Amino acid sequence: MRGLPANQSEAGLVVVAVDGTEAALASLEWAVAWARLGRHPLRGLFIWDAGWPDFIGNDWQSSQGARQGFLDHVQHAVARQQTLAQAQFQQMVGDLPWAEFLAQSGDPLTLLLAWASDPQVALLVLGRRTFQVCGRPSLVAIPGQIVKRASRPLMVLP
Repeated sequence: MRGLPANQSEAGLVVVAVDGTEAALASLEWAVAWARLGRHPLRGLFIWDAGWPDFIGNDWQSSQGARQGFLDHVQHAVARQQTLAQAQFQQMVGDLPWAEFLAQSGDPLTLLLAWASDPQVALLVLGRRTFQVCGRPSLVAIPGQIVKRASRPLMVLP
């Protein structure tokens, strides 16, 4: 992270899930305020949901071309959402010197649980509807599952 003071590592990392939608705004605003107040390093996290191929199966519409066309459509939509998420994050953090944006690919629940269990994370902030725009329908249950299984402090906003 740029400009991070030596004693900053003791403050603990604040991680906020962002997706470029209105659903992520409240959690992003809250995480930025918390990071500023406590001089915490801040990481905006965008997740590329890698589960689409398994979700739609191999026999989708009995045509490989149709399946691949749908997967290409999803990939382009997710790329647009990542661009929006990064812009949303950059606009919100402004001049905060200890902020960075990270995009990861994988299963959203697995990745978020890893962050929610990382000892370096002081707080994971997540909106209940974050990642539902560009993810599988099953992502609706993620906040509840993380609440049950997180070992680090967690804030889930409506």
